[in-house]
Amino acid sequence: MEPELVLMAVSFAMITGAVIVFIISAIQRGKLREMAHRERLAMIERGVAPPPEVDPGRFERALGQPAWDEEVAARAARYRRIGVIFMGLGAALWFIITFAGDAPEEGFGVGGAVVVLGAALYINSQLELKHAPPRRSSTSKNTGTLEP
Repeated sequence: MEPELVLMAVSFAMITGAVIVFIISAIQRGKLREMAHRERLAMIERGVAPPPEVDPGRFERALGQPAWDEEVAARAARYRRIGVIFMGLGAALWFIITFAGDAPEEGFGVGGAVVVLGAALYINSQLELKHAPPRRSSTSKNTGTLEP
């Protein structure tokens, strides 16, 4: 078998596998959200108020504290968008150089480097969100009631 054909087949298999993994994770995440929603509805139907840990954002808003640092969220979204753009650009360079330029090694090197840079930016966005502490307001109002 020709090395170019093997490289193309492996690249196609990797991209297809990544797409399948993303689809499966999105489906699983949706199922988890649906189960949490059904659990919350069941608690409300039984007359039990869900604890603040179930919805910490709503609890903190009721206390007058922002649940999310908007600046951190905007920065993370920027990193995520740029990361996805770089991964797409890297994949495009990879295929263009490999097939149009007939240079699979150079295509893998250049495109792969740009894909890795995009993946690093995307991971950075996830870490930014994960380690961001909620911002505490100095003028918090404690009303003692939860607002819907």
